[in-house]
Amino acid sequence: MVSRKVINASKQVSLDWLKSEELLEVAEMLEFQQLEKFLGLFDNVYPDLVKVFFANLKVKEDRFESRVKGVTMKITHSVWETVASLKCDGLKIGKGNIEALDDYNKVFFYNSCLRNPQAMERGFQVGGLSLNPRILTFIIVWILTPCGHNHVVLHEEDLILMFCIMNRLKVNWPYVLGIQLEKAKTSWTPRFPM
Repeated sequence: MVSRKVINASKQVSLDWLKSEELLEVAEMLEFQQLEKFLGLFDNVYPDLVKVFFANLKVKEDRFESRVKGVTMKITHSVWETVASLKCDGLKIGKGNIEALDDYNKVFFYNSCLRNPQAMERGFQVGGLSLNPRILTFIIVWILTPCGHNHVVLHEEDLILMFCIMNRLKVNWPYVLGIQLEKAKTSWTPRFPM
């Protein structure tokens, strides 16, 4: 019997590429959030090991801990900062936790991102967005906080993150990514961050 390991390339975005494609404003918004290193992380991903990581994932105080092939891995604040240059400062936001966003109104914000604000869009569809919000949406739902839902429809968490990025409100990314790790563990159709 032959064993074959599945190996995937990680998803990444180069801010230099965004700039070369004349998406300078998007690159500047992501630089403000200090996401350059995190979005540029590149290495092989072993989906089977990722599934084991999430199956064994435990939340302990201010860190995540898992065990894969006899190796204990701990994701702490210092790991976020060392590996991905993500600092634990900024707004701790998410669905139901938007007190710091005084002027956030999801309908008004979504309409302001449309190519044609007078058009009546059904739901919060990605298709009608202008270029910059559409690129940001792609980065949010495929790389920063991937999930198993329909990527054509923006969910409230996606809109909140897009609002913060576009309005240059510093986000506490380790907090947001920690929530995503917990969701991926408990979801019945997980979209593991990889």
